[in-house]
Amino acid sequence: MRIFDEVLEAIEFHIARHEPERGGLLFGPMNRDVAALFMPDEGARSSSVTYTISREMCQRAPEIERETNLEYKGVVHSHPDSFDHPSTGDQSAAANALQLNPHMGKFFMPIVTANREGEGALRSHERAMEGGKMGAFFAERSRNEFGSGVEVRETPLFIVPFHDNIKKAAEKIVENGSCKEAIVSPVGSRIFVDEILSLAYSLQCDRHDYIIMGGELFPQGAPHILYSGHDGETRAVPVTWSINCDPAERIAMAVTVSLINETCREKIARLSSRFRQGSKRWRRDRKKLLKKAREQLKNAEHATSKKKKGEVL
Repeated sequence: MRIFDEVLEAIEFHIARHEPERGGLLFGPMNRDVAALFMPDEGARSSSVTYTISREMCQRAPEIERETNLEYKGVVHSHPDSFDHPSTGDQSAAANALQLNPHMGKFFMPIVTANREGEGALRSHERAMEGGKMGAFFAERSRNEFGSGVEVRETPLFIVPFHDNIKKAAEKIVENGSCKEAIVSPVGSRIFVDEILSLAYSLQCDRHDYIIMGGELFPQGAPHILYSGHDGETRAVPVTWSINCDPAERIAMAVTVSLINETCREKIARLSSRFRQGSKRWRRDRKKLLKKAREQLKNAEHATSKKKKGEVL
C-alpha cells in the first residue's frame, strides 16, 4: 500500500494525537493500492475500545468519490496501545464493506496505536507517527469450508514523501539566496497526469508563483513544475531527474534556475519598455524639431520674398 505523506500527516493530526478510538475514510485512484485522501469521521460512534463509522460519513462517501474522481479504499482507526492489529469486529466490518461494494477487490483497514516499543522495532507494514505508529492491513474475499468470508493480511506500507520534499526544497531555495521567503501551501486538487494521480502544491518565492505536482510514483517519478508568469503565461520548468537523486535538491535546483531566468526576463522586458518609451520620445521630439524647422524655413523664405519686392520688414 502506498500512502501520500500528507495523508499520513492528516491521520496523525486527527487520530494519533487523540485517545482511541477515532477514525476516518481513505480514498485513492481506481484499481490501485494508493491512499491519496483522508476524511476524518467526526460524527462516529466510538468509545475507548470501539469505533463505528457514522451514518453521515457513509452517505458522504459516494459524494466524495464523485467530487474527487477517487474511489473509497477503506477505513483507518485507532486501537488501544496493546492491540495493534484488526479485531474480530473490524474483520466483520470489512466483510460487510466488501459485500456492499462488490467492485472492491481489497478493503484497507490500517490501525493506529501508541508505539511503546520504539521506532527501531517497526515492521515492514508499520510506519512511525508522532507518539505512535500505524500498521497497514487489508481484507479480501476468501472461500473456505464454511463458505465465503474474508481474510485479513498485513501489507507493506510505502510512504510517498512529496509534501516533505517540497518543504525541504523551499528551505534550500531560501538558503541559497534565490529568494527571501518561500511559502508552500496545498492546492487542494488531485490531478491525473498520464493516468497517474498527482497531488499539487503552490510554492510562492517572493513574487514568483509555482505549481509543483507529484505523482503516486514519486520520488522514482519526476514531479511536474509550472511557473505562472506575470505576463499571464504559464511555463513548464525543466527538471533534471534520476532515480537515485535527492528529490528536494533537484526541485530546489529547477526552481532556482527558473527564478534566475524569470528575473532576467523581467529585466529585459523593463529595458525594452524603456527603449520603446525612449524611441517614442525621440520620435515625438524629432517631429517637433522638424515642424519648428519647417516653420523657421517658411518664415525665412517669406522674409526673403518681401525683401526682393522691396518691402520693409
